[in-house]
Amino acid sequence: MASDRPAEKDVLAALQNLLSWPEIARSTQLSRFLDYVVRATLRGEEGSIKAYSIAVDVFDRPAHFDPQADPIVRVQARRLRALIAQYYASAGQGESVRIELPTGRYVPEFVVVDPVTVLSPSATPRVYPEVGVDAVQSAPQSSARSALVSRQHLLRSWSVLALATLMFAAVAITFAIRGMEEERTEQARYLTQPLSVKVMEFQRLSQTGDDVSLTAGLAIDLVSKLNSSGLVMAKYGGTSLTQLVDADFVLSGTVRRDGDEAQYSAILTDTATGQVSWSKVITTNVDGRGSQGLTDAVSLRLATALSNINGPVLAPVRAILADQEINVVPSLYLCRVIYSGYRADLSPDAAARSNRCYAQLSPDVRATGEVQAAQALLIMGGAAGSGYENVDMGVRTAMAEELLRVAVSSEPLNAFVWTQFARFSRERGDFESEEMAYGTAQKLDPANSELLAAYSQSLAIAGRRREAMELFDIALESSSNPPGWYYITPAMVALAEEDWEAVGRYAVLLQNADNMTAPLFGVLAGYGLNDSNQLNRSLPRLLDTRSFRENGIMPQLARRITDAQLLNVIRKSLSAAGVPNDRLDGPY
Repeated sequence: MASDRPAEKDVLAALQNLLSWPEIARSTQLSRFLDYVVRATLRGEEGSIKAYSIAVDVFDRPAHFDPQADPIVRVQARRLRALIAQYYASAGQGESVRIELPTGRYVPEFVVVDPVTVLSPSATPRVYPEVGVDAVQSAPQSSARSALVSRQHLLRSWSVLALATLMFAAVAITFAIRGMEEERTEQARYLTQPLSVKVMEFQRLSQTGDDVSLTAGLAIDLVSKLNSSGLVMAKYGGTSLTQLVDADFVLSGTVRRDGDEAQYSAILTDTATGQVSWSKVITTNVDGRGSQGLTDAVSLRLATALSNINGPVLAPVRAILADQEINVVPSLYLCRVIYSGYRADLSPDAAARSNRCYAQLSPDVRATGEVQAAQALLIMGGAAGSGYENVDMGVRTAMAEELLRVAVSSEPLNAFVWTQFARFSRERGDFESEEMAYGTAQKLDPANSELLAAYSQSLAIAGRRREAMELFDIALESSSNPPGWYYITPAMVALAEEDWEAVGRYAVLLQNADNMTAPLFGVLAGYGLNDSNQLNRSLPRLLDTRSFRENGIMPQLARRITDAQLLNVIRKSLSAAGVPNDRLDGPY
């Protein structure tokens, strides 16, 4: 293997060959990843090729992305390395200029490989007649022998070529099959059932008698909270770290007391690689708090971060789902993950994908309360493929209500079912049922950050702002990349307090929230900050919102907001922003 770096044009040709190979071409993310690191290296920008820059520039992570909390770059790099190796062992085996992605690095290497000489018919070795007296005297016999030897060599050359071709084909097929099997195995591991976490007892760094309360029951409480989510499978690991092979991750940690404060340091380790996937430090006041209250508060913050759909345990699952190509039979767990992704952005494509997943489950699984609860919300939203895309809202609502009634009756201890019932109740303006359902769901699944964020909104629009912000803070802390709708809670609180600068900040974060909230806060921020450009951008969207046109702006908002003070601020601000009273109060 030569050590000289190949010419840039040859590297770009090698890059194009890789990007054109179907196994890589079908993955938009892997293609962007490979193209990004190769071109940055060719520009001499190797120093800028870091996990952070790749996550932000390639995988569209936000500026506050934390590589420790979200290992998407490591996961995708491992997949890319495997596919590159598979390519050069099969379709690209004859290429002399190759691109390699060394283990443990994201900077590619460009190498020139010595060409492999394969015997071909046109390169049949020349056969010379024997030289000597007998040969001269027996020219005809010598020529005959020569011809015979030539034919034998030719046949032998063809045989060698055929054998070599078959061997190369067999190797290529073997690597291709092995690559597909490895991909299916990896997908099956990540997509068919929750990944497992072994929770170890936290180690106390000081040994005074009072410090026993800092860890008493913490590991067991964590196991309970993690298992309640349905997205993570947790088990107790005790104090010994000698057996780590029976879980995908191990959670361990220490606690150190300093006066009235205790500092908890948690570390999540990927047992397959031995690498730290995530870490978190929690500092809390211990003065006057009982053992149970202390460990419950700490375990809630840790479990909320770990069982979060955007958390570190589910990072490999998110990386695979981002490619759209799934080679496993859908499971209830997989559909739950896909549905959670849909609830994060509420896009039509995500709704259709979630609906397709549920439709592929076996009839007995589709009959469970969990599936019926999810389908109720998909039907109410008119998801593509649900059969209700063009059906009147009243009919969709009635169907959703019936599905949820059956779901709650069949699975009354399922937090997921109660969460969907709460969402349905909000859409109908049934605040009492909404709060009851969210409260029940939180008791059953206390560490679900998505649930906490949604429940915090319910409390905020009811005027219970302090409680709302407490839940919101926990939900936000646990999410490395929270969806925009999380910020409805602090936006509502800021609006009630007429803190227009804060309203303006949250209006930016809500740009990708639902089609009613985003333009509403855009107009309110434009008015409060005297920003005519913001008003001009948001006001047409607000007036064109279907639910506002059908019911009037304030009547529609009154179906979702019970806080009279908040409604009064909204009416006063919209009127001052130029919204006509007839559109505020009735259909238009």
